[in-house]
Amino acid sequence: MAFVVTSVERARDLANTPALIAGARQSIVKESRMMTPFYGDSLSGIAEFDACAGDVYSMAGLAPDDIDVACLYDHFSPWVLPQLEAFGFCDRGEAKDFIKDGHIARGGKLP
Repeated sequence: MAFVVTSVERARDLANTPALIAGARQSIVKESRMMTPFYGDSLSGIAEFDACAGDVYSMAGLAPDDIDVACLYDHFSPWVLPQLEAFGFCDRGEAKDFIKDGHIARGGKLP
């Protein structure tokens, strides 16, 4: 997957229908130590995912069901699972099945 980021004005002249960036957010919480909250309540996720998810959906006026493509930050592949859960693409504890069922594959619900 590749992205070309440009202005709305220039995007109007492109051959393909543009996808607009409706919201963006970065987060850090006090429990974080070097990218992973080793001293937080849980090692099964990163609190920043939860902090970002609600805000970015609110900012964009969208919900998980409105998203048809996601590019999640996979600095370590296991972190894709809690991101899928935090951003509401599947319920907590169900990311492994969401992936196993092909939902993030090409042609899946969320490629």
